[in-house]
Amino acid sequence: MEFDARVRRPRNYRNPGAFDYARYLARQQIYWTASARADTPIKTLPGECGSRLQAAIFALRTAALERIERLYAGDEYAAGMTEAILIGESHKLEKVWTEQFRRTGTYHALVISGMHIIVLAGTLLFLLRVCMVNEMLALLIAAVGAWVYAAVSGWSAPVVRAAAGFTLYLVGRYFYRRGRVLNLLSAIAIVYLAWDPGQLFDASFQLSFLCVAAIGAFAAPLTEWALARYRDAGRDLADRGRDRKSEPTAAEFRIEMRLLAETAALWTLIPERYLIAMLQTAIRFGVWVAEMAILSSVIQLALALPMAIYFHRLSITGVTANLAVVPLMNALVPIGFAAIFTGWR
Repeated sequence: MEFDARVRRPRNYRNPGAFDYARYLARQQIYWTASARADTPIKTLPGECGSRLQAAIFALRTAALERIERLYAGDEYAAGMTEAILIGESHKLEKVWTEQFRRTGTYHALVISGMHIIVLAGTLLFLLRVCMVNEMLALLIAAVGAWVYAAVSGWSAPVVRAAAGFTLYLVGRYFYRRGRVLNLLSAIAIVYLAWDPGQLFDASFQLSFLCVAAIGAFAAPLTEWALARYRDAGRDLADRGRDRKSEPTAAEFRIEMRLLAETAALWTLIPERYLIAMLQTAIRFGVWVAEMAILSSVIQLALALPMAIYFHRLSITGVTANLAVVPLMNALVPIGFAAIFTGWR
C-alpha cells in the first residue's frame, strides 16, 4: 500500500496516571505511527508478499466482514456492533454507541474475549456430540475451531490465552482428568510468562488472569457451598426415592416443595404434576440467577482496583447489568455465526 502520511514516534499524554500508550504499542512491536488526511489517495501496488497462511486467515476474516455488511446493509449500528462483537473489527464503533456500556461496566461484551472462545467452541462441541461424532474427534475439532477463531479475530492476547486454556482442558479430558480452573490457569500463566516475562505488567494479562482466578478461587467454591443443595433439590422433584440420596437440607427442601405443589393443586385444581414441573423450572431459574449474581459480584470486586488504576472507572451497576448483558452476548455469538454461515438476517 502506498500513500502520503506523517510518520512519528508514539508518545504519551503527560497527565498523572495517564495510560502508557507508547509502551502498549511497543508490546506489539509497533514503534512508529502514521497519520493521513481522510481524502488521501491510497494506491495498491502490484505483486504479493507476506505469509500465505496469514493471507488465508485474512481472506476468511474479510469474507465474514463482507457477509455482515451485506446482511445489515443500510444499518450502520447493527453492522458496526455485530462486526465488533463477532470478529473484533471495532473501527466502526461510535463513542455514543458504547458510552452506556462503559458506564455500566459491560463494555467487555463488545470486545473479543476468552468468553467468545468458550461459547463458540462449546457450542461446536455440543453440536458435534449431538451429531454422534466420536468424542475424541469432537474435542479435536473444537480445539481447532477455537484456534481458527483466535486467528480470524486478530490474535488478540485474551483470545489466544483462552484458546490455549481450552486446548489444555481438552487434553485433560482426553486423559480422563478433571479440569480444575486454578490448575489450568497456573499452567497457562507459567507458559506465557516463560515465553514473555514482560506480560506480567500488562493490564490485559493482569485483568484476564485475575478475573479467572477470582472465579476459580472464590466464585466457584462460594456457588457450590451456597447453591449446590438447591440445584440438587430441583432435579426430578416428583421422584420421592431421590430424597434418600440427597443431603438432609436438600431432602427437606424437596419435601416442602412437593407439599407446596399439593396445597396449590387443592386451591387451584391444577394437576399436581404441572405445578411440580413449574416449581422445578422456577428453582432452576432461581439457582441460575443466583449463580450469575455471585459470579458478577466476585468479578467486580476482584477487578475494582485494577479498573480504577488503569481506566479510572468503577461501575457499581456492573453487578446487575451483567446479569442481562452476559447471557445475551453469549447467545449472540453462536446465533451471529449462524447468520454469517447461512446468510439469514
